[in-house]
Amino acid sequence: MKPFIAIDHTHLEHHKYQGFDTLGEAQKHISSGNLPNGFAATNPGGNPRYWAVDMVAKTITVDTEAEAGAVLGEMREVLYNLADGEYLRRSLLAAEGVKPGNGKVRGGRAKDRLTALSIKANARGNNALRNVLAGVHDKLDALKDIIEASDQVALDSFDVTDGPYWA
Repeated sequence: MKPFIAIDHTHLEHHKYQGFDTLGEAQKHISSGNLPNGFAATNPGGNPRYWAVDMVAKTITVDTEAEAGAVLGEMREVLYNLADGEYLRRSLLAAEGVKPGNGKVRGGRAKDRLTALSIKANARGNNALRNVLAGVHDKLDALKDIIEASDQVALDSFDVTDGPYWA
């Protein structure tokens, strides 16, 4: 990342900017007419989506709170997806434990196999299998509640495959 930028933010939907090694290079880029409504400044760093550009004062600040919230949201989404995968794996294993062969639905993705198992359990009145699958699903819901309530520090070392969440 270059330490200086030339930036134009006359269009509120996006920033038009380019990085430079020196402030002089950035100013020269502005004065050459490449960014006629722009200004040169120190690169504020961070994600440009969270830059607050003041064209009048010719300043750029980073909305660190919004950026941190977005990063936390992205972390949670990754953990939700990992938890879903672990849920599928554990559900199929649990189904196999009720009666050998229950977890063996042929073909497709794990999610499709689990759906087929659930339909089978309900159609055949297999309460043991239905209860096992519901129990694993309840644990997934509880795990997602824990993820939602956790801050970024806690999520940095969070392991959705850890036994205590599924016990």
